[in-house]
Amino acid sequence: MARNPDAWLAHGNLGNILFYVPGQRAEAIAYFQAAMRADPDYWEAHLSMGNALLEMPGRLDGAIAEYQTAVDLAPESVRPHTNLGNALLEAGRTEEAVRQYETALRIQPDSAAAHNDLANALTRIPGRLPDAIAEYETALRIRPDSAMAHNNLGYALSRMPGRLPDATAEYRRALQLDPNYWNAHYNLAGGMPGGLAEALAQYEAALLLKPSPQLREMVERLRASQK
Repeated sequence: MARNPDAWLAHGNLGNILFYVPGQRAEAIAYFQAAMRADPDYWEAHLSMGNALLEMPGRLDGAIAEYQTAVDLAPESVRPHTNLGNALLEAGRTEEAVRQYETALRIQPDSAAAHNDLANALTRIPGRLPDAIAEYETALRIRPDSAMAHNNLGYALSRMPGRLPDATAEYRRALQLDPNYWNAHYNLAGGMPGGLAEALAQYEAALLLKPSPQLREMVERLRASQK
């Protein structure tokens, strides 16, 4: 039976569409599987399958396996390495994640996302915080408008002695770029030089953007302490 050379692409594209439709994740996975059956070398389908599994509870190992297959099929493509690195980092396999990010950067040295991802991993390794800061700064030289990188740099700087003012400046820059970046509001609250009232305002902003019972409890405690 002749193989339809276009089937893999049609299945893969439909799966990618359904992936973002609420309640259609299982259907998307079925199409990714059909794409891989139509063309076992279709590395993008393995990448998409990994993305889908990563969103499902208890499927992290499966996501890692799919990303690894994508890496094996497309070793000179950046996305398989960075996605595999992110999954490995989530699994606590930090050193392995670092190697994937470093490989991605050898392929594409000007990838701001890969520099940011590498920095995220380095913050978890004792003694590598200065290296992480350097990677965040490199990411920002490439993409100075990245609110995420400014926020991440701020958090790394906050862990260095005497660098809290620099961290605060990075959080503020992140919020200039993206006023709805809840995590930057949250991080800024922790280092506000203006005291409790200013910290509470930032926590309240974070709560409005990302409601959570823990954050709500924190805000209520701070409000009560002002009475």
